[in-house]
Parts: sequence; C-alpha cells; structure tokens
Amino acid sequence: MANRLLVVSGNCFDSDPWRDHTARIWAEFAERFDEVHIFARSVDQTFKSASQGNIYLHLIPRGPRPMATFLLSSWLAPLFAVRWGATHILAQSPVHGGPAAVVTGRLLKNPVYLEFHGEQYFRSRPKGALAHWLFYRPLSLLTTAGATRLRALSPEMRDEIARVYPRSVTKTVVVPNRVNLQTFRPVKRTYESSGPLRVITVGALVQRKNHLALLRALSDSSCPVTLTIVGSGPLSRELQAEADRVGIELEILGNQTHEQLACRLRASDVYIHFATSEGVPRAILEAMAIGLPVIATSVGFMRGIVNHGRNGLLLDASGDGLDPALHSVQDAAFRRRLGEAASRTIEEEHEWHAVFAQYVDSVLYMRNAKTT
Repeated sequence: MANRLLVVSGNCFDSDPWRDHTARIWAEFAERFDEVHIFARSVDQTFKSASQGNIYLHLIPRGPRPMATFLLSSWLAPLFAVRWGATHILAQSPVHGGPAAVVTGRLLKNPVYLEFHGEQYFRSRPKGALAHWLFYRPLSLLTTAGATRLRALSPEMRDEIARVYPRSVTKTVVVPNRVNLQTFRPVKRTYESSGPLRVITVGALVQRKNHLALLRALSDSSCPVTLTIVGSGPLSRELQAEADRVGIELEILGNQTHEQLACRLRASDVYIHFATSEGVPRAILEAMAIGLPVIATSVGFMRGIVNHGRNGLLLDASGDGLDPALHSVQDAAFRRRLGEAASRTIEEEHEWHAVFAQYVDSVLYMRNAKTT
C-alpha cells in the first residue's frame, strides 16, 4: 500500500512556492513517502495546484482575515484527503486546520500528527478578543484528544502539554526546530565594530512582534544603535514614521532568502527579539547559528533556547532591562563569548539533518497506527 502524506498548513505561498524554505521539508518528506500533498493558502487569493516530482501543492484563497478565515476554509482539506488517498495526516496547528485534520483522520481511520508552534494554546487567561478564548482552548482540547501523536518543540513545551492537556502527554514527542547549518555558515568571525550598535530583528510587521515597542525602547536607551527589520506586513509605514519620530535609523528589508538573511545577520552586532508571544522561533535559532549574540524577551518557551548570560541575554516579558543589556553587549569580547556559545548550542541541539531524522521518524512511527 502506498504511503501518502497530507500536510494541512495555514501558511501562504506565492506563484513560485518551490523557492520557499519550506519546500526543502517537503522534499525530504518526499524521500520517505510515495506522495506528499500540501494543503495551504495562496497569496493571490486563487485556487491553484502545482507539483514537483511526487510533491503536490493544493492552494486555496487566503481570505480577508487569513488565519480566522482558515478556521472555515480548512474544512476543504478532507476533500483533498479523500481524493488523493491520504494515509497519514500532519496538521501544523491545533486550531487552524487541526480540527479538520482530526475529523479527516477519524473518517478515513488514518493517523494524525499534530504540531504545536506557539504559546497561545497554553494560556490560562485569554488575551485579546473573546473569540480567541472561545476557539483556542476548546478546539485545542478536541484536536489533542483526537490526534495520534503530538509534537512539542522543547521539553518545556512538553511540560505545558502535560499541564494543560494531561490526557495527551503520553503521545507527545519532543522534536525541536532545526537549522540548516550549510546555509548559516560560515559563522560570524569579526565582533569588533565602531559607531552605533547594529541591531537586527526578524519577523512579520505585525503587532505581536512588538517592533513599535522595540523602537521606543531603543530610543530610550543611552546606547546608540541602528535597527534593521527583516520582514513584511501591514505596520511598515507606521514603523518608519515612529522611527523618524524617535530618531532611530531604521531599515526595513522585507522578506529575504535564507542566504540573504545569513549575510545580514553576519554583518550585524546583536539580534533582538522583542515579541510579546512566541513558541520556539526559528529566527532566533538562525541568528544563534551565525554566532550573533541574542537579546530576547522571556515569553513563550524562550528559556528553552536562550540560557541567560551563557549563550544570550533574556529580558522580562515586558522588555524591561533592554538598556543595561545593550550596554553589556557593547563590549566586543562579551559579544564574541555569547555568539560562539550560541553557535555551539545550535550545532549540538538543532542541526538540520539530525533533527529532521527525528521528525520524519516520529511521523513514520504512525505508519501502522489507526485512530480509534
């Protein structure tokens, strides 16, 4: 019997999805499955299909409010699962696509692998709209109960699954995020710099990434800096206007290839992650892989990545303490020590091939599993 994997993803892809770094993940899955089908969303609001070898991409319109819309549009996934004879289902969110994936698994009596990527699934009290509270916890309870296996990105995340979804902990496996060291090499060699500290951050220009607050905190610091943001999103103009107002030199680069990003990271002095909500962000892992010292807010599962004072610096969740952290990393020798320790952490715990072997094996573990 052929093994066909259906990936239910809330991600958006443009007219050339094969250039996206995610395509490498599909390719490696394709070496272990007879067919890999990806159900995701199109940037240009159209239905479209594409294929490359035994990888098949099925895109649906992203809708007016992308993730909220996907709560409904993801229910098209069962049609694809039936049409292509999926034998394994991988859902990348307990809420956005997860319920449809679990129901599909039940109908077809096929195993479902469910991933956690953010900390919003573990909040004891809701943040934001009432709809967030109404949907996230109930849907997550249903999908975790119905999934065959759960993926946690760190031991800390596994512990949270045990606390919030105790009935699912026995089927939870820890598979960390991974970094392609071939792309993020060579590591940073020069830590000496003159002039303002060159700060870089990576993330969509949306509220959760907290770029506006970062600009204000940098302007309040007595440490001279410049800021580069890699990413795109609706807050671009507002960020530039705020930078002009507070007197911070800002460069917004938009989305970059991994090769371009590696060059930008290597040319920077410090990476700052100021988000208000996170899981285990790959952007931090990639900065650490280059050997760039990291300053991050201690939200989500950040403490499982950044060991304060050893391979980076942690602020409290509000971002307090940025000014003394910036002054400490003005010392080039200290930046080197943090950066080199950060690079070793990634080599030892997040190297692409070693972690991907764990990932694929944990999915294929379900080869003969059936939902009950």
